Amino acid sequence: MSSPTADGRTPAAPTRADRGSAAAAVGWSPLRPRDVPGVAWTAACDGVPPGVRGFPRAVLAAWCWPARVALLGPGWYHRDGRRTTVSLARTPVLAAGVVVVLALVLFLHLARRDLLPPGLVAAVMVANLGVWSYALSVAVLQWARNRAERTPEERRGLFRTPTPLHTTWWLGRIALRDPGADRRQALAAAAALVRAVTAPGETVGAAAKSDRQQRELEAEGFAEPRGHKGLVVYPPPAD
Repeated sequence: MSSPTADGRTPAAPTRADRGSAAAAVGWSPLRPRDVPGVAWTAACDGVPPGVRGFPRAVLAAWCWPARVALLGPGWYHRDGRRTTVSLARTPVLAAGVVVVLALVLFLHLARRDLLPPGLVAAVMVANLGVWSYALSVAVLQWARNRAERTPEERRGLFRTPTPLHTTWWLGRIALRDPGADRRQALAAAAALVRAVTAPGETVGAAAKSDRQQRELEAEGFAEPRGHKGLVVYPPPAD
């Protein structure tokens, strides 16, 4: 990536092509349209609780696959034949969820003003109930997956409730298709991606689901800013 110029001026921000080349140099490929099915399948498999194996795991992954397709967007990278994926997004907020909520608010506004046929209103409300029920089921599976990251002692303790942290990029969950894959090695590869694609002055935030995850992130150069329990940032802030 670019570095500060000799006269101290801030260099131009890297282009998408620059970041893609930097990612390729450390073994990662940016998401292309043809990669969407495979990357979404990896994310769906990773969202299943780790204790579920075999055929039930495949069924639950297939159930989650449409939701994972809907959540893919710019900033996703993959490696190992799309069997390892990670995202570097501008914000942790799910843009797709925001769009759905705004569309629902607009629909309800039109329905209250009797601008839509009653039959259409009923059909849309039933479809909306189905969509939100499906989303809830996927969220419950992800909650169970995240819960498995914590030790019994951590589960009995206080929740990890970090305060907001503003960074240039947000490192998403590192998803692995194979349940027995080496997560520590995948994290090291993701950290290499972070170092490769970030420009001087940019920061990358990440959320640790457990104390173990936080120790592993800190071993890769991330650090917890003061007052941000559970969140880490790269490069480490100067206190």
